[in-house]
Amino acid sequence: MIEKKQYVFDDYNSKPLVVQHHVTHGLKAPVRHLHSQYEFLFIRKGHVLIQNNADSLTVDGPCLIVHQPFSLHSANVSEECLYDRYVINCAEHCLVRMRELIPHSELLFSGVFSVWQLSNETDLLFTEYYTKIAAYVSSEMDDIALLYLAILLTQLTSYSKAPLLIKHHAKPYVSEVLTYLTLHYAEDLHIEQLAELVYVSRSKLIADFKATAGVSVKQFLMLVRVCNAQRFLAEGKSIAETAALCGFCDSSHLINTFHQLTGVTPGTFLENIRR
Repeated sequence: MIEKKQYVFDDYNSKPLVVQHHVTHGLKAPVRHLHSQYEFLFIRKGHVLIQNNADSLTVDGPCLIVHQPFSLHSANVSEECLYDRYVINCAEHCLVRMRELIPHSELLFSGVFSVWQLSNETDLLFTEYYTKIAAYVSSEMDDIALLYLAILLTQLTSYSKAPLLIKHHAKPYVSEVLTYLTLHYAEDLHIEQLAELVYVSRSKLIADFKATAGVSVKQFLMLVRVCNAQRFLAEGKSIAETAALCGFCDSSHLINTFHQLTGVTPGTFLENIRR
């Protein structure tokens, strides 16, 4: 039985680069969200509780947070606190090219998520480069926007005065299972099969996976399937086609799981997109 808990799927598969700037008084995130992109969250101001999979950490801006693809994450800020943040979502295939431009890029991308405390001097630097990135994204010149993003990340990490606050590394075999699930989500997968794949017992995989991801193997697989189902539905695939492409037993299985995890039916999801 799938855990009865709703999640938000903020996926931008159709767009290689998405940039946003938000300023609010507080932020309550009752559910975590996930997407297939890397997320770079630059917090200018705010006292923020960041959650990623099974980890949590309270940070103060300015800081840079990097969330890996398909990690369940959220941010919570009290209402009396000003929360000023920039969010950049970048498709993984774009980062393959961009990593070559960033010295020591493994420091940014090797952990499940990482938090860099930054000096105040980086504020003007970030706003300047963010403006350029947003302008080129709006002009559909993503290659130039990616170049500026690579420069920005290089500058931010070089200006980081404090040590890395947290750099969570899952056990190597758990990371292997996480990656395997995101690539083979459409297949008929079982715990025993996955345990044999990484040469551990079934019980050890169940325990270590839950400790890392904060959800069970089955729950994570269903989350990835629904995340991809949203993409296929948005591309115009039928519910039956989407169910087959994402590994669901049939259309009813897709509809029920979709509603259980997102709180809306696939039909309502498509109506929201059209609006």
